Amino acid sequence: MTKTTFALLGLLTLAATIPARADDGGITFGGSPRLLSGHQTVAMESEVVTMDIGENAVTTHCRFVFKNHGPACTVRMGFPDRARGANVIEDETGKAMAPHGTFQSFTSKVDGKPVKTEVLKDAKTPSDVWHAKTVAFGANQTHIVEDDYKTDIGGQMTDYGSAVHQAYYVLHTGSSWRGNIGRAEVIVRFHRKTMPGPLKALDMRKISGNADGIIKLYPYGQNAVAWSGPSTPTVSGTTLRFVRTNFNPQYSDDVILHFGDTKIKN
Repeated sequence: MTKTTFALLGLLTLAATIPARADDGGITFGGSPRLLSGHQTVAMESEVVTMDIGENAVTTHCRFVFKNHGPACTVRMGFPDRARGANVIEDETGKAMAPHGTFQSFTSKVDGKPVKTEVLKDAKTPSDVWHAKTVAFGANQTHIVEDDYKTDIGGQMTDYGSAVHQAYYVLHTGSSWRGNIGRAEVIVRFHRKTMPGPLKALDMRKISGNADGIIKLYPYGQNAVAWSGPSTPTVSGTTLRFVRTNFNPQYSDDVILHFGDTKIKN
């Protein structure tokens, strides 16, 4: 087998991309697999991600298909656990705490079988942790990797008298695998009493916001969702669906959603 490679699955911050004015509980980021360095033989053939957005939490199921196009190798995979505005790495006395994440729950499977993961602290960024596991590939072997996690919904108070909710799914981290991603599909389903549908999808680049990148949604009604992503989403009731094939994901492909903008009464 070739030398073990450390792969990073999932959550990466976009602090430079979407500045935050003030966090109500932290904004959690979910995303595609990433390797610290490019892999010579293992490719991501496809990914299907389903995000269910409720009143207070986002439940996400990720299904990745990986294929090894070369000799046997072992890949160490980890799903990053990171939330802006909600990381605590020291206790009240200032003592460093054991690695712990912000997820309400996290489970992982390889080819349908549950696998044990361990929480590891990132060596460079102490506030980042990884739910790590090792996956062995035979020569030219395909594996299906599934990850399920639940997180709090991100929320921000704006400077124009309203509250905005946010959810993210990062795609650009999948660019470090061999070649292009064959197919990526992100399905976002809203289960919120205040958003009965049908949804009104708004291209984030075409509507106004403030200097901190927070979009003004309340003028568009309670079912408005501002989006940025790899494609123009199709809308069916309270579901958004992004699909793209054969591409090398960039930052501009990340799924970013602003929704539930509520005007606050004085």
